[in-house]
Amino acid sequence: MTEMELEDKIENKFNIIKRLGSGTCGVAFLTSDGKVLKLTDSISEKNLAKKLIKTPAEHYVKIYNVWKIVGTNKFLILKDFADELSRTERDYAAIAESYFKSFDNVTINDINEFKNTSNYTNRLFKQLKININLFSEFLIKYKEMLDELKDYDVFDITSYNLGWSMNGNLCGFDFMGKGENSIDDEINLDEQQLLEFVRKRGNSWFVFSKKGKKLGGPYNTKEVANKRLGQIEYFKNKG
Repeated sequence: MTEMELEDKIENKFNIIKRLGSGTCGVAFLTSDGKVLKLTDSISEKNLAKKLIKTPAEHYVKIYNVWKIVGTNKFLILKDFADELSRTERDYAAIAESYFKSFDNVTINDINEFKNTSNYTNRLFKQLKININLFSEFLIKYKEMLDELKDYDVFDITSYNLGWSMNGNLCGFDFMGKGENSIDDEINLDEQQLLEFVRKRGNSWFVFSKKGKKLGGPYNTKEVANKRLGQIEYFKNKG
């Protein structure tokens, strides 16, 4: 099965709105209910996600499920969406990564001393147009995240896999780690979807029931079809 065929099966199995992006280990998709579905071939990423299901962390997005795709060596991870860091916050994160790699056992007092006594740093940050007070606040949040996640043996922490969780914490969403190496739950992408779903037929989009009955359509875009699907699910649950 090619990567494109696999991604098509995922889109047909789940209510995917769009492709969020790809990296060295996989691809992330946004689902119609605002969650992220990650397709990965990384065993360490999968194992960390399984550990986070059993022992959630405040500084990592919530993980809902992890599956091994039948007939492949790939995995699906369903998790919460994290708000992106701003351009400035990504700069802060890149500097913070270097800072914590350069010094061991950094304390809050160390960060405050760094902010208040380093004239060179103040001049450098002024030249780079970085607010040292805001950066120091970010350093503290970064340290809080590192302190919690050290028990998860995480690695591959970069400015591009950090964001803000739903509760406002600086959090990771694509880390690697030792995690939980147990028997994997499996998912068969060829099995029929258990819930109502959206499919494309020709140039139009339709909503179908789990038995294949057409519930809505044709619609010009997938977004409109997903909106109709949300309405159907709302009234079904309300009833």
